[in-house]
Amino acid sequence: MSSLISPKSIFILMGIGGALGLNPVLFGMGSRAPKAQEPPPRVLKKLISIDRIKAKPLLQNGVPVFDIEQAMNLQAYTAAIASREFTVKLGATETVVADTSRLNNEGLKLMSATQDSQVVLSYEDSCLASIPVLRIDGEMLDLQLISETGGKLRLDPKVGLDVGVEAEFRLKQTHFNAVYTATDAQRNRLLHSVTRQNTIKEKSGSFLLKFIELFTIGFDHYKITPIAKVVEQSLTGAFMDIANATRALQWEAPVIVSDGEFIAINAGFDAGIAVGDQFLVQNRTHYWRGEPCKSEFIASRPENESVAEIEIYDLQPTYSWAKVVRWNNPEQGIRPGARVQVKSLVKQK
Repeated sequence: MSSLISPKSIFILMGIGGALGLNPVLFGMGSRAPKAQEPPPRVLKKLISIDRIKAKPLLQNGVPVFDIEQAMNLQAYTAAIASREFTVKLGATETVVADTSRLNNEGLKLMSATQDSQVVLSYEDSCLASIPVLRIDGEMLDLQLISETGGKLRLDPKVGLDVGVEAEFRLKQTHFNAVYTATDAQRNRLLHSVTRQNTIKEKSGSFLLKFIELFTIGFDHYKITPIAKVVEQSLTGAFMDIANATRALQWEAPVIVSDGEFIAINAGFDAGIAVGDQFLVQNRTHYWRGEPCKSEFIASRPENESVAEIEIYDLQPTYSWAKVVRWNNPEQGIRPGARVQVKSLVKQK
């Protein structure tokens, strides 16, 4: 009998090996190189503003000695960036936005056609470039410090947390409760609200909270305390929750400069933009209660079709330069305040 294995036998062995999950190498058949894994698709970060996380101060005998609100807002900025979902516009939105939650495009058209409505139409409003996609607000609802002996210091929502004559506090547990909201900044429409309750318990002994250091050293001492850690937990969870709740909200950015074939948009590599990314541009009609950029902004209505397609060629941290690669309506041109939306993003390397 011949010792050679026939081609038919090889196929039979391969079929049995495959069914049993055996490696073809065991049969001397070699192996295929693993298929290169595609990188995940890029996602751009939405521009947000953190208007204010409200909090009452820490007091001693009724006198404010530490600004917890300022500390929380610094932590909020860090938590937003760390989420990898947002890029942050510093400072509050300067343009006053009207409540348009019940106002649709037909309503805007009707308002603009009514002579006595005092609604002003505008087609070029560069001041709107400062309005982010989302506006984040929040408020501390409760803060409790519990010592190893059961003593408790608790926030008075009207004045703050008064430590009285305490100089040190053996902190065993820290409870923190806060509410956060995300608003569509261009339409002044509430998109999401979340209340978070967080607790930190000291695992090995108590934390010696020295109020005298907190009052004098300030933020440097605060950031190593369980208070700062429980606030960080709250903010981190809140921003991830807001990111999940608003993920379906389409990414967009406004045009801030238009110069013929070249335009600048209010998003740069901080937002995840890359050279070669392409976008669609829609001009918009803006509605104001009075003089544009000097009165209450009502809303913007985009044109039905894009006026042009653009491609990024130069990046800065907070803005990008693009060139027109295709005109759909060259007679109209691109106006400042136009809306930019994603057409295609270059693949990650």
